[in-house]
Amino acid sequence: MSQVTEAEAPVLSNTSITLEMPQVAEAAEAPVLSKTERMAAKKARKLARRKARAEAAAKGLPPPQFFSHHNLPSSSSSTTTTSSSTTSTGHTFASKFNDHFETPSLAYSDLAPLLLALNASSKIIYDPFYCKGSMVQHLSSLGFNNVINKNEDFWRVLDQNALPTFDICVTNPPYSDRDKERTVDFIIKSKKPGFVLLPSYCGNKAWLERARGGQKCFVVRPHHDYQYQHIAGKGHATSPFHSSWFCFNCDFDQMKRISPLVQELHGLTKVGVSFKKRLSSKRRKAMNKKRKRSTIE
Repeated sequence: MSQVTEAEAPVLSNTSITLEMPQVAEAAEAPVLSKTERMAAKKARKLARRKARAEAAAKGLPPPQFFSHHNLPSSSSSTTTTSSSTTSTGHTFASKFNDHFETPSLAYSDLAPLLLALNASSKIIYDPFYCKGSMVQHLSSLGFNNVINKNEDFWRVLDQNALPTFDICVTNPPYSDRDKERTVDFIIKSKKPGFVLLPSYCGNKAWLERARGGQKCFVVRPHHDYQYQHIAGKGHATSPFHSSWFCFNCDFDQMKRISPLVQELHGLTKVGVSFKKRLSSKRRKAMNKKRKRSTIE
């Protein structure tokens, strides 16, 4: 998942106006900032976003959404650009390397009791994000044979109002940029049952609160960490985070009776799930080095 390092610009969701921060005319003229200066700039951007949200709330407007200047949403997508030919990964749209980790069959097995309670075997299940298509086989092996998962840019399809007919949404969305928030927002507005596989630490994120707009959300918390495999055979040997299915537009009491894995959102902390994002391996190594130095001194 990428981190925003460029100047960010707010976009008010109820208007078509995009506000972009001034950009440096020549990249060569941009000064080289020290680490301290970069941290100060990042803090300033964070404060600016906080101020923009407070001002929007005071005026009764929806919270603004922020993008880096090179990642502003186009008419098709905020995170992908379409292409007439296939990419090296076999996709008909451009995307980011870290957004193509296949969901394991165990994850669908944990969700299956909830899908059965919704009579999903006789309904249409839609996964808007295509990785390699294995989710169709995984769900089919569980008795859900009417599944849509096409090799196409979902955001372009959504913008063109060309969505297929579906009854239930089951997806593991890209984690880059704002795709997680936009996916939850799409499901909430569809008013159809939706299940989104996300890192458990997303449970107390401000973006999740914004996206669900006060709608109740609960989770399917697995007993084991799901292990994801990249379609290119690269990436972590084990997942760096714990995952949960975030469930929307469903009846919590009914699902709680169906599966012991169902938990209220705030209940994640009671079953040993941390809302803190795990540090990257690079950051952990740096902290261990610093700890060793202080011990020697």
